[in-house]
Amino acid sequence: MNKEVSSADIAELCKNTVELAPAFAERNVAVAVFSSLEYLPMAATVFQSIIEHANPERNYDLILVCPNLPKEEDRWRLSFMVKKYNNFSLRVVDGSSFIELLHRGLKQKDFGYNIDGECLRLFIPLVCRNYEKVVCLGADVAAATDIAEFYDVELGDHPIAAPSYHPLLNDMWHRLTEIEFKKSVPNPREYEYKDVNSWKMPDDVYVKKVLGISAYKNLFNGDVLLLHIPILNREEFTRNGLNLLFSQKWKSLTEAVFNRLLHSRCLWLPPEWNVSSSIWSGGSLNAEITEAIHEVEFKAYSKWIQQAKIFHFAGVPLNKPWKNLMAPHAEVWWDYTRETPFYEELLSILMQIEMHRETREVKKLVSEQSKMPSLKFKIKLLSILCLFTFGKTRRRLKAKRETIRKRVKAFETATQ
Repeated sequence: MNKEVSSADIAELCKNTVELAPAFAERNVAVAVFSSLEYLPMAATVFQSIIEHANPERNYDLILVCPNLPKEEDRWRLSFMVKKYNNFSLRVVDGSSFIELLHRGLKQKDFGYNIDGECLRLFIPLVCRNYEKVVCLGADVAAATDIAEFYDVELGDHPIAAPSYHPLLNDMWHRLTEIEFKKSVPNPREYEYKDVNSWKMPDDVYVKKVLGISAYKNLFNGDVLLLHIPILNREEFTRNGLNLLFSQKWKSLTEAVFNRLLHSRCLWLPPEWNVSSSIWSGGSLNAEITEAIHEVEFKAYSKWIQQAKIFHFAGVPLNKPWKNLMAPHAEVWWDYTRETPFYEELLSILMQIEMHRETREVKKLVSEQSKMPSLKFKIKLLSILCLFTFGKTRRRLKAKRETIRKRVKAFETATQ
């Protein structure tokens, strides 16, 4: 059984963590970005987006929290980004002591993304324990306006503020995920969910049964938050959060913990502060998504994009602009990245990914081409069988024939 994290453990953790104070005495805007070392260039893009929209009358206190210290060269490149600005400070915090405590009790050993980087958001209240409040951002966002506007939100007695989900897009997202669930699980509502990390558990089931929250719309995303530090530390949020994190497996790790402990006291902000592109596919909509989206929703999304204050490149790798030039709003991300010292490095990685993708596509087309004669013969055979069958059998054969026809048509379109 895992040892419970105690107040003494947290005190020891604070002793081993640098005690930051606000970088500026006046007009300080504190922004903490949590990131794995792998995402360091992406975190630099977050900072660049903040720099480009900064108010010269404000001071920006940027803090990067990593699982351990980056290489000296990378720390130099980060400091170079703010060297010419008198109203910017950028510091890097080593989170290795927190990661050591984290792995003492974390049940997830194999996860879909970097556990250490994701869990660092739970460490930020301790890193910034001498602050009144701090903006907390993931490494896959980009500011489209002055981040000071977000920081200046009056929290009152709320421990946290977060953007709400857009109501129209929330409904649309559920319909789209239902399409995916039906592919992987024929009867998703009858499926026995033994492990939330199978990713087959529908969102509404997870939210109600696992998180104990009445509706999906009451959740907030963990990558765009405003934290009220004194309240969180007075309530021992990091200690309680770690123990809750250790109590079982969670589909979204510390995002689940934040929601479980704080959603009822969250100050909700407009959805423009977290405009996610995770429901879109590669710059264009595929047929299934087009059928599921109503015209009014698409217009609402288009208007929402124009009002975006923070872009969030969430979701699968296909939606990450550093992995796919055709990802939704990739041009926004690359405009900022181009101005960072990591631009050439990311461009080189992207070129390698594109080359591998093209190679895979060519191999796939060659393989598919060899199967075309057989597939076309099956279509003719199924058409004949449909003439001599009735009821459910005929419908099943017709459905199979239609699936093969679509596959042949897709190949012919790709090779035109």
